[in-house]
Amino acid sequence: MARYRSRRTVVFAGCLVSCVLYLLTAYHYQTLNLSGSWSGSAVKRVRSWEGHRQLSLLIVVPSVCGESLVPTSEDRCLQHISRACRDFSSRGCIIKKGVGQSDACEQTLLHQKGSSDIKHALFTPFRRVLPHLKELGWTKQQVLQQDSRNLGSAIRHADIVICSVQIYQKYRSTTHFIIIDESLTGQLDLVDLGLLQSPQILAVLKPHIVTTPPQRRQTHRPLAGPQKKVHALIPLLWLWAFPLDCGSNLSYMRYTGFFQPQLAGWDRSKLWQRPIDVVLLTTNAAKGSPGYAHYQLAAYELRKLKERIPGLSVITQLADNYDEFLNRNLMDAKVVVSVLQPTSEVSLQDYEAWLAGCALIKPRAQDIQAYPNAFQSGYTVHDVSVDFSNLGDVVVGVLQNLEAAQKMVDRVTAMLKKHGNPAQFAMDLDELLELSVKESMSLE
Repeated sequence: MARYRSRRTVVFAGCLVSCVLYLLTAYHYQTLNLSGSWSGSAVKRVRSWEGHRQLSLLIVVPSVCGESLVPTSEDRCLQHISRACRDFSSRGCIIKKGVGQSDACEQTLLHQKGSSDIKHALFTPFRRVLPHLKELGWTKQQVLQQDSRNLGSAIRHADIVICSVQIYQKYRSTTHFIIIDESLTGQLDLVDLGLLQSPQILAVLKPHIVTTPPQRRQTHRPLAGPQKKVHALIPLLWLWAFPLDCGSNLSYMRYTGFFQPQLAGWDRSKLWQRPIDVVLLTTNAAKGSPGYAHYQLAAYELRKLKERIPGLSVITQLADNYDEFLNRNLMDAKVVVSVLQPTSEVSLQDYEAWLAGCALIKPRAQDIQAYPNAFQSGYTVHDVSVDFSNLGDVVVGVLQNLEAAQKMVDRVTAMLKKHGNPAQFAMDLDELLELSVKESMSLE
């Protein structure tokens, strides 16, 4: 009889535990509001005097990137190389003189070799900017790698998570998300368009967006005017500003002097002092593709222009190697012509032309919104037709008024230097967060 009562007690206790677990689970799913509603405490914090900066912020970076808020080892190595070198090419001072073998750099460069995927560079600015956000009042912030053991728990407890779409789809919860679009095109993938309907998505960030792009691919849909949640707010410029950070590589060190003007040997001459009149940026498109055909149109028009003005200095082909092209041709060029790339409307060479101090001519540039937006009128010449049929006249117009072109170059220079500063990015990101949070809460 005692054994029977003991067994009955065990069964009763098991049933009681099961009931408690069931009730807790039911409560959890009742409170787990996947509609994207903010918690009461979050609403109270934002609507009180404390404001949106009292929300907790989580940044999720690729696994190969560190979680340190300020990558000090990379910065120390960059300063070391900058003091020791003038030739920043990978075949120059860094390798020949063994600068990279120093204690300040060896481990940094070794790790950097395994993380130099440009898509990683879309995430690292948000890690680097956090100390500056803290100065603005964001005290609850954290950085975790995608493979972190605590990632799921951290996401559930954060008010806002900045991450890739894959992380959002894997860990979606009551949290609100800002998605970093890893596509380098200015258009939105059809899958992304569906995500915009979710109230949990506060914003989708891209390096640039295009409002009226050419209909080149059926897998992407153009933005009919800037979508309310889609913003150009990823600084690709930081590839050159922080060339040893995760996602960049040594080749971007060629323009370290733009951001560190104290370096000896860094000097950009004025446009009228440069010996090369026009340089046509190359394309990575395969021969026979639409992108390569667009490049050929520009080359054809520039050859016609040279026949019309025999003394004109025109370069339509790359130098023997890319180091020579950047170090000599771009730094010596007055005008640079950029074509539409096959996979992205924006070329990294557009930024290199600006950093080298050239006047940039690019068709449809007025349709591109970037961060910073140096493609806008007054910063880039965009009154050239897409088929380049008037390219010769546009080039001549720029060359005949180099003082005005130099003022345009100076405006671009000031803009790029301003936005190469993490403190400026922190203010812009803070403004986006405030607007996105208030807009989201106003809909509840």
